[in-house]
Amino acid sequence: IEEDIETLKDGISLHPSDQNKLDTIHHPDKAKEFLAIRQCLRLAFDSNPEIFYSGNGKPYAKLENTQLSFSHTHSFAAIAIASKSIGVDIEIHQDKITRIAERFVREEERKTLSESQHVPHLLAYWGAKECIVKIEDNKRLDFKKQIHVQPFYYASPTVMQANLVTSQREKTYQLYFQEVGPLFVTIGQEIMDKSFNKA
Repeated sequence: IEEDIETLKDGISLHPSDQNKLDTIHHPDKAKEFLAIRQCLRLAFDSNPEIFYSGNGKPYAKLENTQLSFSHTHSFAAIAIASKSIGVDIEIHQDKITRIAERFVREEERKTLSESQHVPHLLAYWGAKECIVKIEDNKRLDFKKQIHVQPFYYASPTVMQANLVTSQREKTYQLYFQEVGPLFVTIGQEIMDKSFNKA
């Protein structure tokens, strides 16, 4: 995102709900991210569909067979579109991820962490778990206890699988990770859902 706010408004039609949301954003960089997402939507749909948000902030449009996910970070924005629920996460290289690794990396995941690509590997695990939170529209999920990424050795691109484990169900997801320029991009979708009946 290199444009100014007025340039980012060019060519898009802001729905009243979009304008109301934009009016509540006071930080210029956040406003640019919001408008950049609308530019991405315009490119994808040739127009601007009206975007709604769940109580947890998951975006959706009232379009048949259309599921959305958004991500933005440090002057970059991304959208993912699919016929079933999808999650996208973009990150840039930040060493501070190492300071919170203990909060989201499981022991079996930690054992595979690359020495030479330590931060990117952590970002891949983080991105996978962020995608699952977005797919499930549940910010209360425990990254360490409930989201289990099948351990993998670092590569870009790579395909991962992960499980969400709760007392009622176990879901499996397939995730795709790749370095794209300065970004670490993860996209995921659910591929299996097992429900458990309580006795």
